[in-house]
Amino acid sequence: MKLEKFDRTIIRELIRNPRLSDNQIANKTNISVKTVSRRRNALEKRGVLTYLCRVDHSETGIGDFQAMELYAIKLKQGIFRKQFLDIYQSSKMFDSIKKHISFKWLGERDGHLIIFLIIESRLNSDIIEIYNTEIVTKLNYHFGPDAIAGAKSFPLSKALSAFHNYEYLFNIKNSRLSEKEEVFVSD
Repeated sequence: MKLEKFDRTIIRELIRNPRLSDNQIANKTNISVKTVSRRRNALEKRGVLTYLCRVDHSETGIGDFQAMELYAIKLKQGIFRKQFLDIYQSSKMFDSIKKHISFKWLGERDGHLIIFLIIESRLNSDIIEIYNTEIVTKLNYHFGPDAIAGAKSFPLSKALSAFHNYEYLFNIKNSRLSEKEEVFVSD
């Protein structure tokens, strides 16, 4: 889907501040309120726009988690993406540890599905326990005792950016992007 000029203009304003009303966007962009409302609703219905709220659990935020690791878990060959997603969705596989997983992605490499997880906890030693007792156990339960073909973990120390535009170190103040900040929206 290609975005039209009005859509890109509206999205740019929402990236700067997702809490803007249709009236506020109309005032900033000189697009009629009716057009802003109609286009914003259409973008939301198609899933182009999604609004998120991020809580910083690290030392610079609320401080309840000081340890963070990225895990890349390679599943055995023969597990298909659709099969994985169906089981993942129906079983709510990682719901019991939702508070410890801040990021989940599914990828593929060399015929294997790879699950990428960022696991956060109070202590580094807790993360390996979460991985072994919760993640390995659930994957083996759903996909067999040899479900995991390999795993790598990487300690993480500082978030730098998210979603193309949000540079945590320098362009976000009071939970918003600077008005002068250049915003990336694909054409």
